[in-house]
Amino acid sequence: MATAIVLFIVVLGFLVAAHYLCDKVVAERHLEGHEGMVAAMLGVVGTLFALLLGLLVANSVQDYHDLKATSSNEANAIGNIYRISRAIDNDESRARIGQLCTDYTAAVVDTEWALMKSQQTCPKAWEDYQDLWNAVSGFSPVGDRENNLQSAMLSSMQVLGETRRQRAVACTSSLSLPLWIAIGFGSASTLIFAYFFIRRRMKLSVIVTSLVAFSLMLNVWLLDAYSSPYSGDLQIQPDMFRLVRKQVLAAPDFKCPLLKGKRSASETKEL
Repeated sequence: MATAIVLFIVVLGFLVAAHYLCDKVVAERHLEGHEGMVAAMLGVVGTLFALLLGLLVANSVQDYHDLKATSSNEANAIGNIYRISRAIDNDESRARIGQLCTDYTAAVVDTEWALMKSQQTCPKAWEDYQDLWNAVSGFSPVGDRENNLQSAMLSSMQVLGETRRQRAVACTSSLSLPLWIAIGFGSASTLIFAYFFIRRRMKLSVIVTSLVAFSLMLNVWLLDAYSSPYSGDLQIQPDMFRLVRKQVLAAPDFKCPLLKGKRSASETKEL
């Protein structure tokens, strides 16, 4: 945000200086006969560029919110796996899956989220993710109840894998250089057209040009911020991961009391 403000001040100062320079160098009579043509061209160029920039910003905002939901789904998948694993009878498998859920969440929150600012992911998080897959798919369920538990955990693992891969791709993607060149050319063309009008009142001309420049730079900044959801000024935060770590993964390891009660009643009946 601070960089954007400094850049806007610099550009605004340049535009004001260019206005006064243009007023000194170019005589007003040389422009009077071309104002009609310039107005028509400005209408065409301005409309086309406004459509392009508006669509890009709208698409980036939508992608940003989709990725924010994707990150929340990833964290919820980890929470679901952990909760379901608490009902496994095998102490070793239950502890192994729970520890991997904790390790993966810690790697994502404490290490990977900072690395995504430089468009990188954490190797440790990938290792924990793979180990979690092996632990969930590799344990041997006993009875229909544990078969259902494993099936539910595998469904959550699929969600975890899909959302993680989407996040990994999104953190390394950005707008292409040709697109930024097109945006820069369109912005410059729109501002240049503004120099052909309201020359008789310099202060009003400077104000109008400054407002146009501010609107353009605001939209360009929004495009840049929303198209870099994990590294820009509006970076998505791992809030859901923090919530899962605090409220779910920190819960004590215990077997379901209801199952214990059923087992006790069954054992009593057999006796």
